[in-house]
Amino acid sequence: MPRTVQDEGQLFPVRPDVTAKAHLSEVHCRDMTDRAARDPHWFLVEQARRTAWTRAPTKLKNTSFAGHVSIKWFKSATLADPAVVTELLENRIR
Repeated sequence: MPRTVQDEGQLFPVRPDVTAKAHLSEVHCRDMTDRAARDPHWFLVEQARRTAWTRAPTKLKNTSFAGHVSIKWFKSATLADPAVVTELLENRIR
């Protein structure tokens, strides 16, 4: 199976040098997708634990499909200072 990105119905190959530097392999991505489908609540818990918060979430998900559709994740939380988050992300990328 070729490594591709889908955009508006078109497939674009991912360059091998980009794939080699990726921090998320195709297998890991599929594993995460499978876990999220099997148990969405615990998937959100795992992702919340990986995030830098000033105030951690007390509610993971708030959804309403009656009338106006509303889907909110981590609504009760406050992300850490953007500079801190940027530094954490850059460190993970390196």
